[in-house]
Order: sequence, then structure tokens, then C-alpha cells
Amino acid sequence: SQAYLTGASFLVITPAVMSQFIGMTGADGAGWVVWTPILNSAVSLTGILKGQTDMSMIGASVACTALLGTVFWIASLRLFSREQILNRS
Repeated sequence: SQAYLTGASFLVITPAVMSQFIGMTGADGAGWVVWTPILNSAVSLTGILKGQTDMSMIGASVACTALLGTVFWIASLRLFSREQILNRS
């Protein structure tokens, strides 16, 4: 199953790696960064650690994460409510 999730792990790792370089380019306040999952959390956390708290960035980060969490939670509920998924061997 780990081999099947390799593509998903790259989707998570890529924005996390980008967060290391986003501060050097000055794009950490760009609008697309606010709505990019994982990258927005990393930039918000970096700002908090530097003492540059931006509540709109933190709010957007929490909202984006909550929205994605809700979407994937509903998708998993629908998948596991089907008997074919639960009973296959």
C-alpha cells in the first residue's frame, strides 16, 4: 500500500519543500500561497515564529485545512459505507 501512496506523498512533500524557498523570493504574502494546502500552514507557522503574526493568513490557513479535511472525510465515509469496499479480499 505504501507504493500506491507514493504519488500522494509527493503532493504533500512538494509544497512543504517550496515553503523553504518561498521566504527568499518574497512571495510569502501572495494570494496563491494562502490557498495552497500545507504551504499556507508552513508560511503561517514561519510568520508566528518570527513574531510577524498575520491573522488573515492564519484564518485562511485554518479554513483551507478544515475545508479539505471535511471533503476528504465525507469522501472516506462514502467509500467505506459501500459493502464492496469493506468485504473485498
